[in-house]
Amino acid sequence: MPDEKERILLQAYFLEKREIPKDQFENFSQDAKAIYNFLSNSSWQNLDKVWRDFPQEGKDMLIKLSPSTNIKQLKAKLFILNDKKDTFVPKNESRNLVGSLPKTQVYFREIDSFEHVNPATNLPRWAAIRQIVQLGRYLYNVMLETS
Repeated sequence: MPDEKERILLQAYFLEKREIPKDQFENFSQDAKAIYNFLSNSSWQNLDKVWRDFPQEGKDMLIKLSPSTNIKQLKAKLFILNDKKDTFVPKNESRNLVGSLPKTQVYFREIDSFEHVNPATNLPRWAAIRQIVQLGRYLYNVMLETS
């Protein structure tokens, strides 16, 4: 972003929850407004427009940082644990990552119960026990590989 003042205001807004004064927001550059719209967007319906307006330099950076960009160069084994109902990391993202690697390079487990680190569950007792056993096997593989 070309303007340091805009970057500081955006950083304070998104990281520290500080409001951007209306007069300063109205004077934002087109790029600063596009970045604000991109980072504050919560609607799938607006995503195409928000992405289209996002500065090319920002798009290039996000593509460079994306795990999918250089995944073929990864040598380490991955341990991926994902909840089927996770609202932070959609299950298709985990599945795509798993599908892009050789099976010998990844341990993957999907579970039904943890809702992104919240272990409270409404599963029936036997289903919960089955999930705990599957999680135990997963963690056993992690421990085996890392010891």
